[in-house]
Amino acid sequence: SLLEEARYRDSRHLLASSDMEIQRISELLGFADPANFTRAFKGWMGMTPSQWRSQHAEKD
Repeated sequence: SLLEEARYRDSRHLLASSDMEIQRISELLGFADPANFTRAFKGWMGMTPSQWRSQHAEKD
């Protein structure tokens, strides 16, 4: 669905380009529970948001 595509795209952008807490990112993306965001992200990427962020964070 379009919503899932937007969440997928925006989650990667926010994780890579900000130091915002994962709980806050999940709220911005419309997830009522951060665990639901983590589960969805793991389904998309095969790893947790924290793991993905540590590998893809933009370096200064």
